[in-house]
Amino acid sequence: DLETHKGKLTRPFGVLDTARERVVFGQGTFDTDLDTDTADKVYAARQSGSQWQLQELHPQGTVPSRRFGSCAAYVRDQDLGLDGVLVLGGQQGGMAGALTYDETWWLDFSGRPDGEWKDISDRFANRADFGPRREGACAYDATSRTFYSWMGRASKAVPGGAKHSSGIWRVRLDPLAGTAPLTWERLAEDDLKGLRGRNLIPSVWDPEYRRFFVLGGRNDLDEFADAWVIYPDLTGEACEALDPYAPFRAGPTLTPPPTRRIRPAAWSCA
Repeated sequence: DLETHKGKLTRPFGVLDTARERVVFGQGTFDTDLDTDTADKVYAARQSGSQWQLQELHPQGTVPSRRFGSCAAYVRDQDLGLDGVLVLGGQQGGMAGALTYDETWWLDFSGRPDGEWKDISDRFANRADFGPRREGACAYDATSRTFYSWMGRASKAVPGGAKHSSGIWRVRLDPLAGTAPLTWERLAEDDLKGLRGRNLIPSVWDPEYRRFFVLGGRNDLDEFADAWVIYPDLTGEACEALDPYAPFRAGPTLTPPPTRRIRPAAWSCA
């Protein structure tokens, strides 16, 4: 399929599998207008010199329905026995009546390198509050064992919902290896004022400074060129002392533009 539609695959999920030194990507679409051109396959790519070796993976279990616009993060915790990819949301292919999914899938590599698909959607005690999502960003913080989801297309039907989200959610993954419920925690409502909701943003997490980014994106026909940095664990006076340019001070001297901060009660810091 990749050879037949060379250069046309868009909106797949993609992660770096650090345990096996490979990039794992899958789903996506060759044509957003056609359900038949939406994918459900998963691939692994390894770099060999200046080239990439590509292979299709064949996970066990029930394969998620074809979709594009899901986001994912690689999760590895040897103490908890976690080794896999958490895949969130996505959209059915085609235009008329296409569904946005409220599903969460676990592609488990702990038993075999090709993995096993597991639908863990029903393990979320507040699944209905989170609702369907697509084309947002995801990341995993190994230090706190926390999975983050921010921005993207969402639903007005959920509490505090919006068509284009500017919200942030997180879930602790300590219970993932067992059977205990998982729970989404909202850090910011989807209809947050002062920062326009958007989709099609990259998943960029800074593990050293424990922050993530909002880079560009779209809201219908509007295209953005702004950049935001979000510190999910900082509140109150700590926000006022922030210097988001600190990591770059060792480089060339820059004159940063004024930093905008939005600190609603439901959101930690931006």
